[in-house]
Amino acid sequence: MKTFLVRLVLFVFMSALAEAAAQQAPAACEPQLPAGLVIRIISDAPLKAGTVAGPVVFTVDSDIALFRNSPATIPRGAKVFGRVVNSRKAGRIHGTAQYRIVFTSILTPNRCEYPLGADLLEAGRFHLQDNTVIGPGNAWRDAFLLLFPPTTIYQLIRIPARGPDLVMNEETPIAIKLKTSVALADAARPAPAPAPRANTAPATAPPQTTTPLPAQPETSRAPAPAQPAAAVTGPPCRLADEPIRSPIYYASSRVWRPLRNLTPYPVVVTINGSRIANLPPCGSELVAIPSGGFRLQAKASLPSSDGQKESPAEMELNPVGTGWDVLKVAEPAGIKPTLPGARPPQR
Repeated sequence: MKTFLVRLVLFVFMSALAEAAAQQAPAACEPQLPAGLVIRIISDAPLKAGTVAGPVVFTVDSDIALFRNSPATIPRGAKVFGRVVNSRKAGRIHGTAQYRIVFTSILTPNRCEYPLGADLLEAGRFHLQDNTVIGPGNAWRDAFLLLFPPTTIYQLIRIPARGPDLVMNEETPIAIKLKTSVALADAARPAPAPAPRANTAPATAPPQTTTPLPAQPETSRAPAPAQPAAAVTGPPCRLADEPIRSPIYYASSRVWRPLRNLTPYPVVVTINGSRIANLPPCGSELVAIPSGGFRLQAKASLPSSDGQKESPAEMELNPVGTGWDVLKVAEPAGIKPTLPGARPPQR
């Protein structure tokens, strides 16, 4: 009887250990997310039309599994990244508040990253139109109060005021739907193992003999002429050795292409004078590129003795031809750039 109880306790203990190890083991990345997948998210910070712009971050609210009784492909807590492309307050006379977000990628806790091309399905109780969140309006009420004699003077006084604000807080449910199938980003794919190199060196090398050279008479050498200063890039950026993200083709007239900043300075990228990206030092981003011809320019912010100034940056196509890299910045004398993560110079 005691032997049976001991075996039972050992069996239960080993089963619990196996289950805990299976839960802690990182799940493999799904190679592809299907079109039509609905992802429910919430914002990490309040979003207010007219004030919040630029990159925004969301959190997946519930587990998403492709099959019943299977591990979650996108677990709860995964991060969805986006960019605000239209943030407008309500007008004073007419016009409601508008807020539009373009979702760029999703990152799971096990470091699986997927570029996104998604439509907005739900944003709390707000009305949606062409993937744009439309704020509330009180046009009929304001018109009635303006024509009603007891409140006419009050409404005339309130004309300079704006309409209702559009605010999405951390509890506003948001739902997005994948319009096309998306594949795992290249940076998250496991790198293939390098092939072993064949040993071409001979088994035994013949002994080599060295003959001493006769001493050469010392001659005075003239100092080398000073080279003119040129645009430099500072220390090598680790981003240059990482795989380049693949572009995302959305609809028929817009594509998201990778922009990489390989310099130690923050860079602003513009298309025909309109800003499209703020790249941090040694950083990258997928940016929406319009169709047709355009002029792409980049300017870096450099510190100076009296503050900060902008300097033109040189851009070229990346090695695979899917986007652009910021390579060089004309640096003033006396500046020693340091990339993020690099150690400061020893004195």
